[in-house]
Amino acid sequence: MLNVEEYALLREAPSTLKETSRSGNLKAPMTESIMPVVDFDLVKDNYVKELSANGLSISETPTSSDAFYIHCNGEMYLIEFKSGVMEEGKNHNVRRKMLDSLLLLTDIIDKKISHTRKELNYILVYDKNTQKDSFAEIAKSVSRDGNKEFVRFGLQRFETIYFKKVFTVTRERFEKQFVNAWTAS
Repeated sequence: MLNVEEYALLREAPSTLKETSRSGNLKAPMTESIMPVVDFDLVKDNYVKELSANGLSISETPTSSDAFYIHCNGEMYLIEFKSGVMEEGKNHNVRRKMLDSLLLLTDIIDKKISHTRKELNYILVYDKNTQKDSFAEIAKSVSRDGNKEFVRFGLQRFETIYFKKVFTVTRERFEKQFVNAWTAS
């Protein structure tokens, strides 16, 4: 199991789910959970500072997910909170955050993608989307019947190649499926 304390960039970015779920200028967080996590935006900022201090010129700052969490069972999670409307086909920013965060994390912990495929999950927590509810309900039903997670916004393509599982969940489902389960264990 990965120990955050062994990696300065992770150790020096403690936060809570509540704090990392604040989006931009929004004062209202997407969760009230004070569960400890790593502020992955801060990790990214410190990573870039470290590279710059070592003489590397960064022409374009990478993007990052909001939080990094390690469950007591050893599974790791990168979490992105997206307030506002998520639109199908307009999620390039989320995809870039997924991949930039993956590259940063694998460099920091000195692991290969073959490791993340087994232990790293990605969760996109969103408020709303423009996809019709009837289509979404049919897709969820088909996914349940096939015992597969319904992944929105074209992000399913990152599952199994880079991540163990990819989840796209509303903030309500995030609380029920993840936060409640994590705090209970």
